[in-house]
Amino acid sequence: MLLDPTKKHIFIWVPGTGGHEVHPAFRAAVEKQLGDEAQLLHVEYPAIWNFDKSVPVGIKELTKMLKQVRKEKTPDQKVYVGGSSQGAWVISDVYNPQFGYDRIYSVSRTPNLPYNDIVTKTVIFGHPGVAHTHWHDRIEGSPMWEIDNPHDAVAYSWPGEERKLVRALGDLWKGKFWKLGTILWEVIKHPKKSSQLIWLILCATGVVWWTDSPHDYSQQMPLVVYWLIN
Repeated sequence: MLLDPTKKHIFIWVPGTGGHEVHPAFRAAVEKQLGDEAQLLHVEYPAIWNFDKSVPVGIKELTKMLKQVRKEKTPDQKVYVGGSSQGAWVISDVYNPQFGYDRIYSVSRTPNLPYNDIVTKTVIFGHPGVAHTHWHDRIEGSPMWEIDNPHDAVAYSWPGEERKLVRALGDLWKGKFWKLGTILWEVIKHPKKSSQLIWLILCATGVVWWTDSPHDYSQQMPLVVYWLIN
């Protein structure tokens, strides 16, 4: 059994790159607001920088979990899905299979979610701009909410270059260091976005310690959990 039939609220979290657990701030917010009424699950997948390998596996694992939830869910249980960074990318491609990984880029404002029979609401944080499907504006009453910090370089789009950048990052992760040239060329072509990307890297590596990273959404999570369950 995947689901605990005694829990009224089921939360499924898809971690971002490098993550293999429910985000600590998200877990803390759920436990504070719901206590023993909630069950927290996470999707286990590679979550590595080789997106060509990692994202499709994440899609497969999230899809498998949702199908299992559909079989086990009781009528009284409510299911919520959340994820950040690469996890947001995985969720979006699962929810929009007509586009899917490595297909056409689109912006969705009225998503017809394929799992809306079992998932009450979904939230994604810091959705990578290189992903193909986005919900940039939350519509009143919509079960989907995308939250992107305007200074979060991960969420920036790179028009026409999404796949090239993804391939270059994946190759770089595999040790093909000559691919760094492709990335540097995009940096030169997009100086404003690149400066924000450098700032993000400095925050992530601890060089900048006096402020939160633009890619850190911990502060928003209590409000988002409240939105999910109300």
